[in-house]
Amino acid sequence: MAYFSEINEDGIVKRTVVVDESGKGGEELVVSMFGGQWVESTKTRGKLMAGIDYKYLPDHEGFQPPQPYDSWSFNVDEWQWEAPVPMPADNKPYIWNEDTRSWEELKA
Repeated sequence: MAYFSEINEDGIVKRTVVVDESGKGGEELVVSMFGGQWVESTKTRGKLMAGIDYKYLPDHEGFQPPQPYDSWSFNVDEWQWEAPVPMPADNKPYIWNEDTRSWEELKA
């Protein structure tokens, strides 16, 4: 089985389907069935499977999850969004506060 994701002109995933054939044959199959532009979605080299509203980055052949906060930047080497300030490493639970752009400890 292979997973294919339809992307719009901005590279945003609109839907994902599963077909029996991978590669070029699978792509041709979904295009013939649904039209549009499709990209095969695989979890390789630390990258993520496509999800609705993920963005396809063709230069990296991977799907970027939606940006969680405006201040965060995407690290293509780690393939994840990162806060502008690292979360404290003291094993306490934290939540990001976008207004103050800082981590706040969650109180029980």
